[in-house]
Amino acid sequence: MKFELILAVDSGAGEITNVPLAQMTRPDVSERATLGLSLCESKQLLAQLQHEIVTRNWLRVFCNRQNRLKGAWNMGSRRPTGIG
Repeated sequence: MKFELILAVDSGAGEITNVPLAQMTRPDVSERATLGLSLCESKQLLAQLQHEIVTRNWLRVFCNRQNRLKGAWNMGSRRPTGIG
């Protein structure tokens, strides 16, 4: 059996981006102990998920901050005020 784990990211603007996190193949299992993920596999998946979430959130915050700074400078002020 094959599995593909995909993170669907909704940017809030109605656009959804699918980010593949992992692909795995499981052989036919005959023991209950091997039905799910191993601890190692679980940790790897969680690390990949955390990386995607942190990276996308950081980029969103950084881009918003850059846009605010750019807007403050474009309004004619010599120095941006009230930012950060």
